[in-house]
Amino acid sequence: VLQAKVIHGGNYQAISNLLHTSMAAPSRAAVENGVDALVGMNCLTLRGELTVLGRAVAAIPVQPMVAKMLLAAGVLRVVKPCAVVAAFLSLKSPFLQTVGQG
Repeated sequence: VLQAKVIHGGNYQAISNLLHTSMAAPSRAAVENGVDALVGMNCLTLRGELTVLGRAVAAIPVQPMVAKMLLAAGVLRVVKPCAVVAAFLSLKSPFLQTVGQG
């Protein structure tokens, strides 16, 4: 949702229509949940406009929550430890294994 907002602009309805016409169209509930999460993170305003924080989060190619953590880490001067946490969050759990894999 955030990347679509940065690339396409427009209001919530225009972004929703763009996402629903894509090849891997998400459900309406998924789009609404994404917008709600971004509003809660202050990346989008209640009217669906992109904030300065939202633009900064969109510039980092990770999940929005992780991007916000990295931005906060820069403010608090703890980037290295948070970068390690971000790297681990981007991987699948090493403790989960599907049957048949050794």
